[in-house]
Amino acid sequence: MRRVRLLKESLSRERFITAEEEKKLFAQLTGRRDHIRSVVTIALNTGMRRGEILDLRWEHVNFIARTIFIAKSKTGRTRTIPMNDIVFKELMMLKQDAGTRDFVFSVSKTGVNIDSIKTGWRHACEDAGLVNLRFHDTRHTFATRLRANGVHEWDIRDLVGHTSVRMTSVYTHQTPANLCHAVNTLTNTKLGRVVRFPRKKRERSTKQIAPSSRHRGVEQLLAQQHEDVSVRELAS
Repeated sequence: MRRVRLLKESLSRERFITAEEEKKLFAQLTGRRDHIRSVVTIALNTGMRRGEILDLRWEHVNFIARTIFIAKSKTGRTRTIPMNDIVFKELMMLKQDAGTRDFVFSVSKTGVNIDSIKTGWRHACEDAGLVNLRFHDTRHTFATRLRANGVHEWDIRDLVGHTSVRMTSVYTHQTPANLCHAVNTLTNTKLGRVVRFPRKKRERSTKQIAPSSRHRGVEQLLAQQHEDVSVRELAS
């Protein structure tokens, strides 16, 4: 099998819901599709998987601490997701007289199951004119919006339940607005001004350096030799 060429892996999916697309989508989640409106709202504001939303029980919803506990996830790890105001209000309206062991979403009370979500989502996207949009893209949207708001990837990893930051980077996509803002920051950059100090002119030293003891000894020796030569010349 060494000579068998491996197929190239497909590029990571880069699809998230823009603010305009969200308005069009929720405009279609009315009437006979109103039962999945809460599901989509919670998915966009928590990053929960579809299976995690369907498995959610009221005993895992803490209104006092405003948290949602994920007891069963795809990776087998548990995690806790804080509720923002949107999710808190949505779950408060759904709570009513439900028991702690009851599912948050069930066919008997909310008319929600995996088939109704698939069908309602597909028809809503078609009527809204949204192309190539899957329910799982709500997780991409959740992570992308957090990253655009300056949330660190490690925090996003913990919220979406990834095992590594590398996987989280696949879910966080740069929006055109953020890229435009990043480029425009260069126009606001103020470069530092170079300050030049005048150079001091070097003054020539007029001080005479005192000869050292070695130099004085050499001069005395040369003077002695000169006197000896003069005496010999006179004697001759």
